Amino acid sequence: MATSIIRVALFGPSGSGKTVFRKVLLGQQVRDTRPNRRAVRRNIQRTYRMETKVIGDVGTIRYTLGLIDVPGRMDLRDIRLNVLNRVCGYIFFYDSTDPKSPELLLEMIRSELKEKKKFKSMLASIVVGSKKDIHYSSDIIMGVCDRKQ
Repeated sequence: MATSIIRVALFGPSGSGKTVFRKVLLGQQVRDTRPNRRAVRRNIQRTYRMETKVIGDVGTIRYTLGLIDVPGRMDLRDIRLNVLNRVCGYIFFYDSTDPKSPELLLEMIRSELKEKKKFKSMLASIVVGSKKDIHYSSDIIMGVCDRKQ
């Protein structure tokens, strides 16, 4: 049985924490936090066991979570748009220590995703306000991800 690919894009302005989030989630060391100049794709094999109150154990679903870490620099818009096909989830990032960052994220969403109709296949989204001046906590990131399983 082939596994389904669930594509989730990490989307937001440059320096908002997308790459750090991806690296911590994948258990990689965060040494270099320079902004990406290209999209980075990483796949994670997942297994989900489904239980309901009425029927009981429905079975196991295997799927591939495809993370797409897109570059946030404004001049790399075409690269962002080219990799966002069939994305069903977005994690929107902004830097909460920069008052212009949420406005920049909103403008990126309006002028890129909405304008190019990139929401057609979207099932879910979440907005993450990160802080550049605080070191990441892998316990927090992994704790949030464990609750979603």
